Amino acid sequence: MISIFLGAGFSKWAFDLPLVSQLFDFNISYLTASEEKKLDLIKEDWSVWIQKNPEATYENFVYWCINKSSHRRSRVVWYVNRRLTEPFITRIRGGYSAAMFDEKIVKQNERIVYLRNLFNELEGAGLKNIITCNYDNIVEYTLGCSGFNYGIKSTISLAKCRCESYW
Repeated sequence: MISIFLGAGFSKWAFDLPLVSQLFDFNISYLTASEEKKLDLIKEDWSVWIQKNPEATYENFVYWCINKSSHRRSRVVWYVNRRLTEPFITRIRGGYSAAMFDEKIVKQNERIVYLRNLFNELEGAGLKNIITCNYDNIVEYTLGCSGFNYGIKSTISLAKCRCESYW
């Protein structure tokens, strides 16, 4: 039985998603005037905060936003979600959202196709489990989400995916 552990480097390699130390690079394209305003406000929050806390971690900024006010909490949650789904944004009912796992934009994405083929080859070599602590959805986009254990105690183990159910 072969298991692989996918760390943050996997998401960086697969879709150039940020490591935690790069999370606030603001590398997103805003889609509406509302998103532009939220992005400007989170940039301003970040700029002021990092000047006052140059030695703090990015996680400290998220914590500060979540506990400072409901407006900042809303903005930082929106931003992190938006930053980590940037490659999968799609138009849905006149608005924009991250694509669902089974949408055409995901199934035909060249990187997702490549990863699916890679995981299929590894499965043929005996891959039975993928373990990931990544905070993005790349593995779910690649393989679908049935068969995942999202941390339910008393089943397999935390953060383990039973890959044999995918093939």
